[in-house]
Amino acid sequence: MLISWLTSSLSPDIADSVQYSETAEEIWRQLNKRYGTVGGTKAFEIKKELASTCQGSLDIASYFNKLKKLWDELRVARKNHGNHCTCCAKEGILKEEEEDRLQ
Repeated sequence: MLISWLTSSLSPDIADSVQYSETAEEIWRQLNKRYGTVGGTKAFEIKKELASTCQGSLDIASYFNKLKKLWDELRVARKNHGNHCTCCAKEGILKEEEEDRLQ
């Protein structure tokens, strides 16, 4: 039943690519592996949007919320782009995130 729901919610081309999967988990893993990661291009696009974002007529709370959303998207994009670390490099990543917020 779950497999049927998953495949019916996909475009026909994508559904065809997972039609022989035996479990819903297998379908989910395949799709996540194929489409669940965000590349460096997405991080670049978010940085570009951050650089062009200005307060304009927004009140301070709305402006901050807009920035916070973009910062969070950038953090997720970096995380999904392979910045999983088990060493002290995490400090550098956090410093880079903070520098992005100051720009």
